[in-house]
Amino acid sequence: MCPLAALPQTLVAHPKQELDEPRGSGLMNQSSRSGILRIAIQDRRRLFREGLALILGAEPDLSVVAPASTAKELVKATVGVDLDLVLLELDCSDWDPCRLVAALCKRHQRLAVIGTVGGVEARPSHRAYQAGVRTVFPRDAGMRTLLHTIRSLPDPARPRATPRVIDLTAPSSVLSRRELEVLNAISTGATTQRVAAGMGISPKTVENHKQHIFTKLGVQNQAHAVAVATRMGVLTSDASASLTG
Repeated sequence: MCPLAALPQTLVAHPKQELDEPRGSGLMNQSSRSGILRIAIQDRRRLFREGLALILGAEPDLSVVAPASTAKELVKATVGVDLDLVLLELDCSDWDPCRLVAALCKRHQRLAVIGTVGGVEARPSHRAYQAGVRTVFPRDAGMRTLLHTIRSLPDPARPRATPRVIDLTAPSSVLSRRELEVLNAISTGATTQRVAAGMGISPKTVENHKQHIFTKLGVQNQAHAVAVATRMGVLTSDASASLTG
């Protein structure tokens, strides 16, 4: 089996990239000539698999070319198929996910692999990393975060860094340092103008940061963003004291 264990070091997921920016960079550079990223999905739960395929397939730059339930189905469905990305269960005990990843990467030389897991605190093992897993993604995360992750993946032709882990127990793994500063500031009730003055940036930039925060956390407004971040324990009074005192 392919165990999940903490790596010595993990990279912060997309600290500086925005949702629309990765469309023309990274993995998207090596997709088909039409600019569409070709994706295979493996998940034993039919509703989850078909729902994910439906949502991803509706995106103009993504195409699901090989949905599959099992490892055997995935291998069979990807024979002779041009493939850029695979999403598969990394915590499955019915087969060896790492062996499956290694076989797929051997067949598709420039393949990127996202391993999905059930828990938000899971980490990829060294064996998973060596097999070719580039990112571990919790299945209870939101679609906006998944789309961001897909479009932010680096080109597999480049030297591989330590795989990223999307950890939804801490927005700091999704939000940039600047976005966390803005989030801390608005949690105190500071106005956009006050936050901008305290951080030495323009009000428009603050608003941009707020929209990015809402998108990444899957919320619709400032109050909801603060509530989610508070529940996750990432808001601090010290970070925004200078803006409100």
